[in-house]
Amino acid sequence: MNPEIYVTADTHFFHANIIKHCNRPFKNVWEMNEVMIDNWNRTIPVKNSWVYILGDYVWRNKMKVIEVSKRLNGQKFLVRGNHDFRSVKGEAQKCFQWIKDLYELKLAKTSIIMCHYPMRSWPRSHHGSYHFYGHTHKLDSIPERRTFNVGVDLWDYRPLHIEELVDNNLL
Repeated sequence: MNPEIYVTADTHFFHANIIKHCNRPFKNVWEMNEVMIDNWNRTIPVKNSWVYILGDYVWRNKMKVIEVSKRLNGQKFLVRGNHDFRSVKGEAQKCFQWIKDLYELKLAKTSIIMCHYPMRSWPRSHHGSYHFYGHTHKLDSIPERRTFNVGVDLWDYRPLHIEELVDNNLL
């Protein structure tokens, strides 16, 4: 049986200033964390699901990475973002199945190139592959064809099931 697959980006757990920077609807970082943890676990009820996190997971503290990871369902795979270099070190690295800067997920009919950053061109972009990313925290004004921003700011502060993209004719 294949695992359920989810994608997300830009959770910024424990990052108080992200509330102001991205106009997130939370009173404080504790409320934001609890809402996102609850949304995550309601979206991903199965512990052995695979969750690809496309960067900026936890703000600057490796102990917080461990703390929040223990509370979140799913096996986590981290595609590192610009805020992950300080927090994902030492013991915190064990929270993930692997940590990479770029990853290609091969599905039956296509492949998806995952990176924290949006790219104008990516491996096999001219041969039907897709590109998932985060970083921008908003819908891009001129989205490139076959790209998809999976950041929580765009998706009710929760991960997306890969089938949601299929159902919305995005894959």
